[in-house]
Amino acid sequence: MSLNGFVNRDKLHRFLNDYVAPEDNLIEELKTHHYAAVATELETGKEIWLTHGSLLKAVWASIALPGLFPAIRN
Repeated sequence: MSLNGFVNRDKLHRFLNDYVAPEDNLIEELKTHHYAAVATELETGKEIWLTHGSLLKAVWASIALPGLFPAIRN
């Protein structure tokens, strides 16, 4: 299965980094302390709750749509 999508990976990464969260922001360091992004594991279809680690990667994983927005390995 291809992880590429219609949207360019590099441009999407720059957009998320500029407008959503810097590369080094961590979910566990957010002031709100109650943030989670929900994504789907492509191999199993299982729902995954992302509550730790890179905020940028969590947001990216939650908006990924096969064929449109490229998936990300987290």
